[in-house]
Amino acid sequence: MGKVMKILVAQQYGVGNAVMTTPLIKALSMLKHSVSCSYDERRAGVKLVLGDLPEVDRVYGCGDFVGIKKVKFDLLIPCGRLPKLQSYYSIHRAIYPFKDIPQKVSQSELPTLYKKHEIDYMMDAARELGYTGPCPHPYIGKYDYVVPEVVGRKVALGIGYFKNDPWSKLKHWGNAWYAKLTRDLASKGVSCFLVGGPSDIDDAKQIMAQAAVNTYDVTKQVSLRWMFGMIAACDCFVGNDTGLAHAAAALKKPTLTIFQQGVSSIIKNSPRGARATYIVEKSYGSAYDDILSWVCEAVSGGL
Repeated sequence: MGKVMKILVAQQYGVGNAVMTTPLIKALSMLKHSVSCSYDERRAGVKLVLGDLPEVDRVYGCGDFVGIKKVKFDLLIPCGRLPKLQSYYSIHRAIYPFKDIPQKVSQSELPTLYKKHEIDYMMDAARELGYTGPCPHPYIGKYDYVVPEVVGRKVALGIGYFKNDPWSKLKHWGNAWYAKLTRDLASKGVSCFLVGGPSDIDDAKQIMAQAAVNTYDVTKQVSLRWMFGMIAACDCFVGNDTGLAHAAAALKKPTLTIFQQGVSSIIKNSPRGARATYIVEKSYGSAYDDILSWVCEAVSGGL
């Protein structure tokens, strides 16, 4: 085995990206390297996901230049198109898993540029360092054990999406479709839980105004670990292409992610997991019947 290195893994995107970073971190740990991470301070959930991993020594805010430079890391691995970080942090060596993706390109062009999954791009860095084993599964380091008062079959509906850019809003399946799904599932004796974050409260209110009586809004819960626990307590997860879908897949729940055609890269972003799948809609609601059928099979234990 070569020199044991101090490696900084820079993950400055969202919770889903953080979950997709976990196989790389696991592989680096198996190579006996010391791993720390940096994150965008505006994305507190990323700090929690990465900080809960037993393989991670410490998580730094990306603006903590003094703290990061003081460590004198041997290697930087930026999980994204972040070419300036190496000079900012004064790290001598870097491996860029996304080096073939142009740095300046419009968001609408990105889906066509990725040739493989984000996890596979990042695992290239581990393999460059000598890792030869299989790709580890994404996983969640910690979650709360939630015991819902509701008995019977339960579905977690991932209504959340990133609110700070117009492009991410296109990932949202639509409040009316979520409400319809709750009504159709209620007729089959299934309860639904609206999972998301504080920014999704308004969407949850709109859904609840049209939803079945056995639908529960838990978006006001401020703990991400609690939200992971709620997903783990349900029979399955169905929702937008966002971080909670990746978390559900990493928690080994039957997971159906709804993609809108042409909005994001399915090749790169589809959640990874033994029980994870996805569906692509040509227009919002066009695959509704297939989504309903998948959920019914999942809650019956068929997936």
